[in-house]
Amino acid sequence: MTDLSPEETVRTYFGRMAAGDAGGAFALLAPNVSYRVMGTTPISVEAHGVGELLEKIIRPFVGRLQGQKLELIPDEFLPSGDRVVVLAHSVATGASGKPYENEYAMVFTVEDKLITSLREYLDTALVETAVFDRVLAER
Repeated sequence: MTDLSPEETVRTYFGRMAAGDAGGAFALLAPNVSYRVMGTTPISVEAHGVGELLEKIIRPFVGRLQGQKLELIPDEFLPSGDRVVVLAHSVATGASGKPYENEYAMVFTVEDKLITSLREYLDTALVETAVFDRVLAER
């Protein structure tokens, strides 16, 4: 692997995902990667390793999208040492037909050219309503 900076590693991850190369993107994840989706949704968990990530977060989420497709578009990369914050947005449609267009702040930690940690902050109400087709109680 070439000598990538943390920002270049994260940019490569997004580039591979955009090209439909999930395997290539996941090759940039450390074997013991920690991936956490913030909030209280069904996918708001912390997964350790690619297997758990697929089982607890990716499959339950993407499986509820039309065509099992999500376009995740990075808008800005904010590097600081071994961390890279990515501001991004998504375009997809829930299996129910509801649009899923979310905004994210994603905090990546990169060590030895591999992503060792990712924290994902997003509109969890949109995950609940558009993806899991739940009705939220009014206050």
